[in-house]
Amino acid sequence: MPLDKRSRILIVAAAVVAIAVAAMMVVPSAAGGSQTIALYKSPTCGCCGDWADQMVAQGFDVDNNLTVNMAAVFAEHGIPPEFQSCHLAVVGDYVVVGHVPPAEVIRLLESGEPVKGLTVPGMPIGSPGMEMPDGRADPYQVLVLDQDGGVRALARYQGNTRLD
Repeated sequence: MPLDKRSRILIVAAAVVAIAVAAMMVVPSAAGGSQTIALYKSPTCGCCGDWADQMVAQGFDVDNNLTVNMAAVFAEHGIPPEFQSCHLAVVGDYVVVGHVPPAEVIRLLESGEPVKGLTVPGMPIGSPGMEMPDGRADPYQVLVLDQDGGVRALARYQGNTRLD
């Protein structure tokens, strides 16, 4: 028995909606959606909270895990001392060490690149969460931590501005 025109339109519309909903579940949101970040930081570190606030502003949920033993957290995640900072975050399958700009975290999540994560070693003045009242910002690099232990430069920044 053939379907009338209205029934065919409703079936096509339902199929389009179903495909759109399925696509939204597979493709991460540019703003991180409601992606949760597990943030490991010292209870006394304010700049880590400032970085987390910037991630929340981009649509992430932040689960704060306070610890007095960050060395153990870095060791658990295999982060060598030269690539450490004041905090470590886990988002999806990635680690994010230090004051990585939110835009780079979002790019990594969208790309699905098979790497360990990103790091901004140390605590560069002007990086996200390390902003100064006078606007001073030192240049710094965002580094990619490869799965095999290799490290490579991803981007140069000054403050929240990408330079390359």
